Amino acid sequence: MVVEISPRVASVKIENSWGKGQQGRVRCTARLTRALTPGESEQLRVLTGVQIEGELLRYDCRPEEIEDWKERIAHSLLEVTGPRVIEVRRWTRSQ
Repeated sequence: MVVEISPRVASVKIENSWGKGQQGRVRCTARLTRALTPGESEQLRVLTGVQIEGELLRYDCRPEEIEDWKERIAHSLLEVTGPRVIEVRRWTRSQ
């Protein structure tokens, strides 16, 4: 069995923030499938400028940019973490 351990965007929550909503911006929180390491967090912060707290990424964008941001983050995650795959062998009981 092969298991992928690179983080991916699991979901995105969109909020209309007070003050920012008047400027046509929304607050987005993306949840990853796993928390980033400190090194990965720093590299992703430099590439995208998002705020990172464990497995949560927070950023502001225009409603029409939501999909673009999701793709930008997904691409940056692959760039930062690289394709990491491990092979897991199934354990069987000897008789």
